Amino acid sequence: MATTVSSTATANMQAKDGSVTRATSWQLNDFGDLAVPAGATVNGIELLIWMAGGGLNSGDTYFKVNNGTSDSSAKAANEFFTAFSTYSDMTVGAADDLWGLSWTPTTANDITARWNVSYGTGGTTGYFDHVEVRITYTEAVIPQDLPITITSGKISLTSGLITI
Repeated sequence: MATTVSSTATANMQAKDGSVTRATSWQLNDFGDLAVPAGATVNGIELLIWMAGGGLNSGDTYFKVNNGTSDSSAKAANEFFTAFSTYSDMTVGAADDLWGLSWTPTTANDITARWNVSYGTGGTTGYFDHVEVRITYTEAVIPQDLPITITSGKISLTSGLITI
């Protein structure tokens, strides 16, 4: 089965609309629209962030994710960010990056993302407008030759063919 991507924006920080959140730390766990299906294999996790720095130097900002039982190590963004008040897109993680943690569809759908100035090497504040999580996964393969067992009920066929 082909690799599929599921993503959503958090409700805490609005979609690229200019409503800025100034923070020295945050924890987001309300990515309620993630829909990694049961049986899927999680391949990678990305944080897609629209932010600007305030007293942070490029490369100083780090993020963590949590799978319900463990925090990942702090991970730097893949791009440098701009100084406030110019915002830039940042990506943390990758489509094939599990952040050093084990994931199931259930834990991926209930992910927590964290940012704190203490995870990096200095600075005081970040300005965030938009944070999104993208989970890349491979759907489970469902065998087509499984037996069908009917223990009760009624089957009606008005047209077509049933082959058993």
